[in-house]
Amino acid sequence: MLTLLLVGIYLFDCLILLYSDELLLERRLNNRWHPLFGSNKWLLAQKEPLLLNPATPWRLVLRRRWYSQSANELEAGEQEINIACIDMAAKFATLLMVMMIVILPIFLLVVPVTLLKITVIICCYALVISVIVSLARNYKPLGISKAECIKICFEAVACPPLCINLPRKFYLKSKISLLDFSIFAPSDRSVALTTIKERANHRLLFVDNGSAECNNLHALLNQIDLECVNDNN
Repeated sequence: MLTLLLVGIYLFDCLILLYSDELLLERRLNNRWHPLFGSNKWLLAQKEPLLLNPATPWRLVLRRRWYSQSANELEAGEQEINIACIDMAAKFATLLMVMMIVILPIFLLVVPVTLLKITVIICCYALVISVIVSLARNYKPLGISKAECIKICFEAVACPPLCINLPRKFYLKSKISLLDFSIFAPSDRSVALTTIKERANHRLLFVDNGSAECNNLHALLNQIDLECVNDNN
């Protein structure tokens, strides 16, 4: 029962809600960014749900918009982010996942020695503190306010399973900017451009012809077509 509770809390924490014009970038091997889109068939609170891979808490994610109604609303391109400052916290969080979901339930249910049980619990909280300290010292490069940092860290202390996703949460709280198509590897670019094009065409069905939004969407589609031509060449 304890294991199911911990897993349930963790899976719930992996659920992300995205606006229809948003996607996530997941960092893979060699600092390659892979696009992740929410489900546009099932909506929760008028947003698209996306379940982050629960088995890979070390893969950091960024929130990006593929479309903006105002040219001045967001700045295009990648913001300066010190990825190295979050990597150590991600490693601690991965170890915490193993401790809480695998080792802790085994010790609580099987091992009869109380001292060993207490030791495992202390180790779990030591990892929680390690994750929080690693992130709290480096929240400024992500553009996160001090109050937001304190709020996220307090939630992790109050409910340790939430700490497993803490590095990914810090990235998700960073400033949102427009998507830079050049960030993708060739194989991922094709998938991302095709998906965004489909969503842009679908959005065109609900806007007035000649409106500013309609013109912006057509400009985006022209940009995507140009990107596809350049990739083929």
